[in-house]
Amino acid sequence: MNAKEKSFDFWQDHSLRYLEMAFRTDRRERLENPDGFGTRTGDCGDTVSFFLTLRGDRIESVSFETNGCMNTTACANTVAEFADGKTVE
Repeated sequence: MNAKEKSFDFWQDHSLRYLEMAFRTDRRERLENPDGFGTRTGDCGDTVSFFLTLRGDRIESVSFETNGCMNTTACANTVAEFADGKTVE
């Protein structure tokens, strides 16, 4: 079997980390009174809205909503994880 004949196996052809971020749902929520909010629509048409709560100058929590695909969800979860606990600056 050559490379062109290889069938795609979704579960085997993605890293465990990607799958974790694509299916993680605990940060997927709209906050009612966030301290910060931002939204962006990408070239593909997917929109992500981020919601921040702050404690002093630190990001206490990050959540998001998206109408996007699994790739967009994985990216949003990764951004939220990187931002959580960091300073606003």
